[in-house]
Amino acid sequence: MKLTFIEEPDLEFGNGSRHIDPRSGINNYGPADLSNTGVRTIQIGIVGTKEAIDGVKAWLDRCREPIAPKESPLSHLYLPFPGFHTSVGFRSTIIWNGRLSAHSTNEPWRTSQR
Repeated sequence: MKLTFIEEPDLEFGNGSRHIDPRSGINNYGPADLSNTGVRTIQIGIVGTKEAIDGVKAWLDRCREPIAPKESPLSHLYLPFPGFHTSVGFRSTIIWNGRLSAHSTNEPWRTSQR
């Protein structure tokens, strides 16, 4: 058996900057389409029970703000999360779109067979 190791490529971020780590790249340089002046919103819709939807909404609300990194002697593994704002990180905001969401019952999802 022959094994070929392929080096992991750098990822591209804002202004053509490159980095191996997506977390560092987003924090330091922003998204690859940083120069795109279009609307920078992420519309979220969820399908689930009311409790699940409420939980995801609460989590997304926390993600709008910066989140401090976990305290660890390996600080390079635990980076802060910049939150969702048009001036930092992903340079986008999160918008909850109720039209894209649906409540379900507590019953397991059923799939139809064709």
